[in-house]
Amino acid sequence: MSTSTPRDGHVVHLLQHWGDAAAPVSLRLKPKPSAVSRIALGLLVTAAAVLAVYLILILWIFETPGWWFSLIFTVMVGGFALGIGLAYREALRSGVRREQASARWAEILGEVRASPGIVVSRDVATREDGAVPRFELRVKTEHGTLVAGEWRPQPSARSLLQSQVPGVGAHVRVWRAERSPDSDPLVIEVLDPTVAPDADPSSLPKYPD
Repeated sequence: MSTSTPRDGHVVHLLQHWGDAAAPVSLRLKPKPSAVSRIALGLLVTAAAVLAVYLILILWIFETPGWWFSLIFTVMVGGFALGIGLAYREALRSGVRREQASARWAEILGEVRASPGIVVSRDVATREDGAVPRFELRVKTEHGTLVAGEWRPQPSARSLLQSQVPGVGAHVRVWRAERSPDSDPLVIEVLDPTVAPDADPSSLPKYPD
C-alpha cells in the first residue's frame, strides 16, 4: 500500500516531544459544522441564489447597452452563485468525511501500531504574511511504504511559522492498523523542529538502513 497525496483521515500531528509510544486517541480533525451552522449557511446560500436570479431577470427584462452586456453579467452573477453553492456542498461533504474518518479511527484504535519512518518530501502552503496554514508530508516507513498526511491547525490554534515545518529527512512515527486498506485513517507524528534540539536523542524513532 502506498500513496503520494494525503487521503481523508491521513493527518500529521506536530509534537513538542515524543512522549510515550501510545497511539493518538483522536485524529484531531476539525469537527463537522453543527446543525445550526448548516442551516444558517444554507439560508445564506439560498438567499444568494434568489438574489442572483433576481439580478439576471433585471438584466434581460430592462433595457441594457446590448444583449452582450446582459450575457456577460448573467455569466458573472450565475457563476458567482454557482460557486457559492458548490463551496457549501463541498463543506458539508468534507465535514461528513472528517466525521467518518474519526469514527473509523476509533474503531481500529486497538489495532494500530507504530512504525518509524522519514520525511521524503513536503508541500507547504503559506500566506502573504509568511505564516503556514497547512502543510503535507510524504513519508517512507521502515517497510518501504510511502504514505502522506496533512497538518492543519486546530480551531483554537494559530498558523505555524515556516521554521516549525519539519524538513526532508525528519524522523516520524506512523500509526496505522496492520494490513489496513489505503482508505483507513493514519497518523504521522513528527517533532516541531524548533524544539527538536531539546529532545532526548535516544527517544527518536530509529529508521533502519
